[in-house]
Amino acid sequence: MNVIEQRDELIEMLTDSVGSLVSIVTIDAQNVQPLPGKAAVFIDPPDIEYEGWELSTVTWSVCVVAGTTATQAAAMDVIIKVLEKLRKDHINMDKAEPVTWNYGNSGDLPAYKITLNPFD
Repeated sequence: MNVIEQRDELIEMLTDSVGSLVSIVTIDAQNVQPLPGKAAVFIDPPDIEYEGWELSTVTWSVCVVAGTTATQAAAMDVIIKVLEKLRKDHINMDKAEPVTWNYGNSGDLPAYKITLNPFD
């Protein structure tokens, strides 16, 4: 499976898993605008390793962002619900780390960056 096919499968897999908990699953950072009570999922460009001229390993990471500048206190609950749903649905996560999503001039929002295990 090539990188674009993997990306498309990942979008579909994440949407199927957490679609009701998020406002969007996207590859466009400009569209990450979580609504109150919902998260937004941004798919980072993948890390790609090559062995010679062959594609060896593609590692995807996603950011789960929640809250608005006025609702940050409740944002962690929303993010944790998304993480738990992904785990329950057997999304092959390696680790999840707390990060801050810079929301332009509006400030920073709480987020988790999830590193996925490589697709088989």
